[in-house]
Amino acid sequence: MISKRLAPLLACFGIGFSGWAAAEELPTRKPGLWESSMTSFDGRTQPMHFKQCVDATTDRNVLTGVAGGACDLKWHRVSEFRIETETACRMGQVMARGRGVVTGDFNSSLRIETTTTTTVSMEGMPPGMPRMNFPEQTQTMVIEARWIGPCEPGQKPGDMIMPDGRIMQMPGM
Repeated sequence: MISKRLAPLLACFGIGFSGWAAAEELPTRKPGLWESSMTSFDGRTQPMHFKQCVDATTDRNVLTGVAGGACDLKWHRVSEFRIETETACRMGQVMARGRGVVTGDFNSSLRIETTTTTTVSMEGMPPGMPRMNFPEQTQTMVIEARWIGPCEPGQKPGDMIMPDGRIMQMPGM
């Protein structure tokens, strides 16, 4: 279940650094330990809290490697502390399109607000493939993250520390 909940998180932190602002440097969070809270407004999911040890390399890997390259991600810096995003991800028949706003300074705090609509599309699928029975869903999510200091001794960049103390390594790290 956690991995399903992490997918939107990756898409959100993978703010889409191609397209609109290809000439600009990718913004990455300040290296160290970040405490995050992810709230989904779908009426079914409890808020998720975690800490993550990051450095520029792991942050960039997350930002550019969302869903194994199955996403077209774009961003546009509106001002020094505001970025608008667009995402389009396809995994088989499932298509997810989203828009988001990132505010913050990437050094001490970030707030990411996204709305994503997931649908089933047969476009590009092999002839005869059965259609998945998946209703269209729209989900709004807010992630608030703040830098709390250097990573703890023994933590590696990419480590996510869950509320129960378990450590998960981000996919692809």
